[in-house]
Amino acid sequence: MTKKIETLPEATPKVDDFEDKMYERTRSEFRDQQWLRETALRCAVDFHKNNGGMLTAQQLVDIADTFLNFTQGETK
Repeated sequence: MTKKIETLPEATPKVDDFEDKMYERTRSEFRDQQWLRETALRCAVDFHKNNGGMLTAQQLVDIADTFLNFTQGETK
């Protein structure tokens, strides 16, 4: 007696991979921007700690913005 093995139908390739690639690119850009913002804030907090912790919250945000601009290549 032999058993017949049923095979699953092969997955058909997606017709439109362009939308998937664009979605992944958008998600990747979002993750990169989020990482840059978090890194800038972390650098501002380290700067705050190294200078005695005498900054106000608004000053800390301004310094984080400066770090973010620097990492994005702006020199203002």
